[in-house]
Amino acid sequence: MSRIINIDQLLTQCADTKIIAVRAGRAITAAELKQNVQAAIANIQLRPEQKVALYCHDSVCFLVWFLALLEAQKSVVLVPNIQQDFLQAIEQDIECVVTDQPFKNDAITVYDAELNCNTEGEKKLGQFTLQSEVVLFTSGSTGTPK
Repeated sequence: MSRIINIDQLLTQCADTKIIAVRAGRAITAAELKQNVQAAIANIQLRPEQKVALYCHDSVCFLVWFLALLEAQKSVVLVPNIQQDFLQAIEQDIECVVTDQPFKNDAITVYDAELNCNTEGEKKLGQFTLQSEVVLFTSGSTGTPK
């Protein structure tokens, strides 16, 4: 049995002015988070890649891109690091990387996860089912992808 989660409802359950996070010493409101998710959705929907590795140090950045990737119906691959050897080991499982960390790789497309609130007006966000694909890689103590 699948459950439907409406992202718009999820993000609007608190007042727009409610502070929900602090990022780099600055308060982030629910409205700003929603705008960032909308901007990330618009950005990632333009990309052809379906299997997207997500790696962000910043938790707000991670949340924004995680929700955006689900909304865009991408396969989200959660990786413990973006070291070259690790990504080579899982290259058949990913088509690109979204990260907030400086990273260059000639074999894999890398998208900057910087958050920019450039959306005009409010758009209704869609729904995704809990059957959306999320792949989690861990390296455990061995350093080998599992």
